[in-house]
Amino acid sequence: MKSSLRFRFLYVVIILSTLSGCSFTGKFNESIVSAGAASWKIQPLAVRQSYPEWFQSVYLTAEMQTSEIKSWQLYVLSDETLNDIAHLAYAEIRYREGKETKVHEFPLYLVQTQLPDDEHKGYRYTYQFGNETDGFYSNYLTRRFSYQVSPIDVHYLQPYFRSDQIKTNTISVEYGILPEYGPKTVGELMRSMFHLRQKDWQKFCQDPVYIYSKSTACGDVKITEMDNRIF
Repeated sequence: MKSSLRFRFLYVVIILSTLSGCSFTGKFNESIVSAGAASWKIQPLAVRQSYPEWFQSVYLTAEMQTSEIKSWQLYVLSDETLNDIAHLAYAEIRYREGKETKVHEFPLYLVQTQLPDDEHKGYRYTYQFGNETDGFYSNYLTRRFSYQVSPIDVHYLQPYFRSDQIKTNTISVEYGILPEYGPKTVGELMRSMFHLRQKDWQKFCQDPVYIYSKSTACGDVKITEMDNRIF
């Protein structure tokens, strides 16, 4: 057990170096992170969750950076029914290339709707990306592990709707980037990513791009400016 733990700590050091920019080659970097994530996933969930939080966050970040984007889930929790608007959703994938933020838009597909019941007061809509992301994501991973671009800002992922009838104050968003771990609020998601720094938190809390509640990450934040690209 002790030797296994020492091995995992060594792998953490290697993964940290790889994710933070100590470059070998793109494919080799991707192989290191993928292998680390795979060795982590074969352990029972209860065992994974028994490690210190910082330790878990390294492997969770590795998992997120190598997971299949079409397995990611976004959950929209709404006090009111979205009706046909629920089928008009899309999301923007954001990352940085140098000092420039790149934004790519893809449709979101509604895969499940849960109506209010005794346990849930509101409506719950589950969304996933479709095949449109295939070519983009494969190319992105190659560039990511060659350190040409930054990690995807998954905490900025949010459903936009092509409608002016959406009331953002009646909606909250939860994340199933790794559905096995259950839904996470945006604050929980951000705390599970080891590479986010204080400046990333400050930027997120001040940035009007995120249009839904940030309270789980930032406290009681008021958005005073609306991003004119959301509708």
